[in-house]
Amino acid sequence: NGPKHDVNAILKTLEDIQFPLKEAAILVEGSTNPNHCPPTLRNIFKALDWLVSGCEEGDVLFLYYSGHSSQNPSKPGIVAPGGIIIDIMMELRKRNLFKIKGIRITAVFDSCEPTSIPRQMRYDVGISSKKVFHDDHYQNENESPAGVLIFSSCNFGEASHQNKNQTRGLFSIQFQKVLKENSNLSQKFTIREFFRKIQNNVKSQQKGQVPQLFCSKKFDLQQPFGLVSMIQTIEPTK
Repeated sequence: NGPKHDVNAILKTLEDIQFPLKEAAILVEGSTNPNHCPPTLRNIFKALDWLVSGCEEGDVLFLYYSGHSSQNPSKPGIVAPGGIIIDIMMELRKRNLFKIKGIRITAVFDSCEPTSIPRQMRYDVGISSKKVFHDDHYQNENESPAGVLIFSSCNFGEASHQNKNQTRGLFSIQFQKVLKENSNLSQKFTIREFFRKIQNNVKSQQKGQVPQLFCSKKFDLQQPFGLVSMIQTIEPTK
């Protein structure tokens, strides 16, 4: 039931911080809400169709996923690395969502083995004790006109853990906590501070789980973090 609790908690937080949730597709297993539907692969793809349909410049999108990567039907209980995340990222790419200029996308994945994300985003963000840097080691074709930030609960080869009560994802709890904290600040966290606070909170509670941040462009990470505002890029030096 962890993912169901995560989804409900994230929805509540979005309402609390007054995120303009005008339309939403909510897929939750075991929900009694008639507006929700079960998260089958077919329903996920239908929701992605809905997400992309009519999307245009100026739109703001929030995508959240909590759950297993995928289940191997031949070996019950065995999770195949990155399966559902690969499906979601590839389907969004096939639907050309990342090619729509002037839209803002924040995606949050609380799942093990996020192996497919950097293949779709040009930059991953590294944060050391002294600096923030963009690793640009992917192909130029992955540069996206859309402004995309993707928060992943862990790094390659790592597991995404639950809290002690096994009722919530540890990363989802911290993302939700820092998001609410940021909304109450008169001077918002920078993107760097926002990400690092989540990363440090998770690492302090679960060694071996290090959240990651991926982005479609070389963003200025010193600008204030928000879910609605468009993100400024760092202009290349001449």
